[in-house]
Amino acid sequence: MSDLIRIHKETGRKLRSKNIAVLSSSNSDDLKKDFIELFKLSPEC
Repeated sequence: MSDLIRIHKETGRKLRSKNIAVLSSSNSDDLKKDFIELFKLSPEC
C-alpha cells in the first residue's frame, strides 16, 4: 500500500475513504499482533 501512496499516487488517491480487509490463511493459531498492525497503520502513512 505504501507504493500506492508514494509511487502510484493517482491510484492511491482512488482508495481514499475506502475500507480494507485482511484475510490470512495458516495452519497455526498463533497470529502475531504485528501482522495486523501493519494493515491498521497503512492508511496513516
